[in-house]
Amino acid sequence: SPSWLATAKQLSEKVHHHLKEEEHKFFQQAGKILKDSEKETLGNKYLKEYKKYKKQQ
Repeated sequence: SPSWLATAKQLSEKVHHHLKEEEHKFFQQAGKILKDSEKETLGNKYLKEYKKYKKQQ
């Protein structure tokens, strides 16, 4: 039903917003703790997985 779709869309938007906030906090903390080489390695792994995820959609 249209109302269910609207509710699902709102929930999806809230979840994505929350994830972005958590990602931001996580990456700030990681940036303080990890060495530059570790950050680069993790960044490359993240981008690789993100690209695979986007291809699936």
